[in-house]
Amino acid sequence: MARSERVAHIFLYLLRPSSASLLLLGRPRSQRDPVKLPCGIRCSAATTMDQSLLLALPDDALLAVLACLPARHLLSCRLACRRLRDLCQHPDLWRSVRLKASEDCQLVRAALRFAPCLCELDLIGMNMDVEEPDLSACAVAKLVVELTGHKFVARTTAMLRKQSALGALRELTLQFDDDFTSEPMQTEWNISTLLGAVCNANSLRSLTIENISEVPLLASLGDLEGGSFLQELSYLSFSDDDDTLHEALMKAHAATLEHVHLNTRDFPVSDLKVLPNLVSLDLGDVGWVYSVSPEVPKLLRGASSQLRSVVISYTDPSNAELLLALAASPAARDLETLRVYSESNDVFGHMAAALPQFPALQSLTISVCCRPENGDLKHFLRALSPMTAPSLTELILRPPRKVCLDALLHDSAVTDLLRRNPRLHFHVQFNSLARCRHCLWCGSDFYTRQVALAAHCREAGGPADCRQTAG
Repeated sequence: MARSERVAHIFLYLLRPSSASLLLLGRPRSQRDPVKLPCGIRCSAATTMDQSLLLALPDDALLAVLACLPARHLLSCRLACRRLRDLCQHPDLWRSVRLKASEDCQLVRAALRFAPCLCELDLIGMNMDVEEPDLSACAVAKLVVELTGHKFVARTTAMLRKQSALGALRELTLQFDDDFTSEPMQTEWNISTLLGAVCNANSLRSLTIENISEVPLLASLGDLEGGSFLQELSYLSFSDDDDTLHEALMKAHAATLEHVHLNTRDFPVSDLKVLPNLVSLDLGDVGWVYSVSPEVPKLLRGASSQLRSVVISYTDPSNAELLLALAASPAARDLETLRVYSESNDVFGHMAAALPQFPALQSLTISVCCRPENGDLKHFLRALSPMTAPSLTELILRPPRKVCLDALLHDSAVTDLLRRNPRLHFHVQFNSLARCRHCLWCGSDFYTRQVALAAHCREAGGPADCRQTAG
């Protein structure tokens, strides 16, 4: 237990309700019960410390101790006396608190009644059929809400209006679920009032929409009347029909959007072209994108030079045009981060050919689902050098299925790669699928970790798991 936590626990114990009552009654010290510290805490000074001495500390010192307590203990401390009640409601104690209804719904309800603010509030798991959360006095910086019907849409709208009035909301996640047991099957979501509340939350900077209900979210620019203030938009949709909400959001906030993450079957290429401040573009995960519109390569080929981060994925070799189009774009010269997801082994050959077109690339992630054949991976590793990738300092590989991790990490191609690129960190992200059945090393728990291999010794500012494997 850290020293600050130990002091906080001693403080909390001395101010337990029974001790606090004695303090308020003014009973002589000789008549007070002896203080017994919790098991595992040893502090000779604390055994003779009087509660009045603790409360004699200045507010700054008490706040420093209270900052070490979890939210539940803060709510308990506020019952000791009026001074602690006021101090335990100090905004500095709550600005970093994150609460989830799925972990402790009672704590969430209590915090919403007494806490002045919260860093993050996740209401997924709270039964809003029984009780509507009261957010009138608690200013939340990040709010996560699950919507499973029109009743939840109405209550979420009311919450957003309250948070808009408080002006602290910066991030909002709306998860549209597929639980329609309480009402007839819907053909579409009626979210006009909800969108109106979103458009009035001018403090909002990041909006995440997760539509896993398979029901389309329909919207028009008329539903989004208001100024442009969103800087980040993340949109996921499982609907077989085309949603129009993400298109309307991009049009309404085109002037301010900098980061766009799309995980849909169809990409609104025409809307993406008119985002003047776009810095990062995420075009989805390989497990979800089954086909790519012919317009997408055109979009990437004309990507602006201000673009710094791109995520692309494709499921067959024919979609490699996405990578080649990006390499031929004005953004290629200044691109700093690139993540590529693929179900095709050809991604290694395509990436090796495109590397010289990305001279500013600092971080590259390649994830494949199939085991490389015919030395595809080794060919790519040999193509990496200070000449082809002069700025590359991070290479992240998510191995395909049934690959022996021990053999991969000790392969001569990896050793030669690190020797040629002394500044490079080669990350291998282990998972349950990327291991063979016969190697004892792969069968150990070590595969759940991520290891960063390098030719240099561990340096300040580098990965904490950096390991020198080549000299």
